[in-house]
Amino acid sequence: MIAFREETPLLRRALAPSRVGSLRSLFVLYGTTIPFDLVPGGETVAEGWSKAHKTPRIGPGGERPSLTDAVTNVLLFIPWGFLLALHRTDRRGRPGATLLLCGATALALSLSVETLQLFSSTRTTSATDLVNNVAGGVLGGLAGWIVGRCVRTEMGPRLRRGLEREPLTVLALAVAIGVLLWSVSPFDLTLDVDDLKSSIKTLRPVPFGPPLRGETPPLRPGKQVATLLAWAMICGVIVSALRAKGWRGARLAAASVGAVLLLAVASEGVQLLVRGRATDATTILLAFVGGTLGAGIAASGERSPRSLVAPALAIWTGAILAAGLEPWHFRWLGWEAFREHHLLPFLHYFERTNVYALADASLQV
Repeated sequence: MIAFREETPLLRRALAPSRVGSLRSLFVLYGTTIPFDLVPGGETVAEGWSKAHKTPRIGPGGERPSLTDAVTNVLLFIPWGFLLALHRTDRRGRPGATLLLCGATALALSLSVETLQLFSSTRTTSATDLVNNVAGGVLGGLAGWIVGRCVRTEMGPRLRRGLEREPLTVLALAVAIGVLLWSVSPFDLTLDVDDLKSSIKTLRPVPFGPPLRGETPPLRPGKQVATLLAWAMICGVIVSALRAKGWRGARLAAASVGAVLLLAVASEGVQLLVRGRATDATTILLAFVGGTLGAGIAASGERSPRSLVAPALAIWTGAILAAGLEPWHFRWLGWEAFREHHLLPFLHYFERTNVYALADASLQV
């Protein structure tokens, strides 16, 4: 606990909104100038200006801009406005001036990006993107102001006290929230009756069995081993949190495995509402087996949380290898298999830009 308190000010300074916001602006420049094919010269600018979308919400041929592209541009600038508003609330800035500053700086950053895109043969300067970026900055500023003045002021001290008193409980809750967020990615939720009927048809009520309609999907041992190991990790976190509260023995193991099962059922059940996801009893079975394994490791003896770090890293490494190396058919494909988007972060988003990048981000987190 002493080490936690000593490291907190350093971590707080490193994650200050002003510093993270500066990194965010660099990320925006990086993500909007990929693949870095900028060619200085009057001819390039003239060609870029001829292709530019000069009227907001209307393309050069009168067509409507892509809704997915619009949402992506709004989302790109929400963190910028959010971080700037947090920085302003630290200095008692007024709400109107803060939102105006968020919009103005988003406009300046977006103008810089759109101007740079005039020098690119693969990017298109767009007034629609400019409007959407400013809207994202203002929306992020509004959210940042609310968090900074209400949530941060009221809940911040409580969260800090909770972290100091019961850090493992807070960690277990964070893990549960992360699992539920992952289960609803790519955030394409639906309440449409036809979509729900389709989801029910793909439901696998028996582990490793066929869905209600259709053929049994092929066995994916790598993914299933990774799922089992991940649930073992999750159960280990829950065991540590309950042990810190004084739970011991069989009661501790049973409660941990029960919590894992409840979380697995909830995460699979909510996938009925997500397009493209399938609720699978196989995952619930793997959660039970993995939870039992995790409880056996973490609940045996009087282990301290620190002693579980090495087993946890070993289990997590195994999960990454099991999922990442599937289908376990190894052969050298030659250097031509290493394309640019394998080596440059986010380059594949340029090749297929859409809001589903959120799903990738949530999965990595």
